[in-house]
Amino acid sequence: MPLPAAIVGIYLGALLGAALAAAVSRKRPGLIFTMPLAIMTIHFAYGFGFLRGLFEFIIAGGRKKVVAAERQ
Repeated sequence: MPLPAAIVGIYLGALLGAALAAAVSRKRPGLIFTMPLAIMTIHFAYGFGFLRGLFEFIIAGGRKKVVAAERQ
């Protein structure tokens, strides 16, 4: 089995295991279907945001834009 397929398989297995544990402990079988999607969404959104921030940091050379706020 190629390494990327093994990594995806382990990831999906962990998602299903976490969903199954949550569904059993809360006695809500619907969590088996909804939790993996929620966890994947959070995981990939966090990863995308991290990589985007890292990319912007590298492109900007470590400088942040400072926006001055006016006082009323």
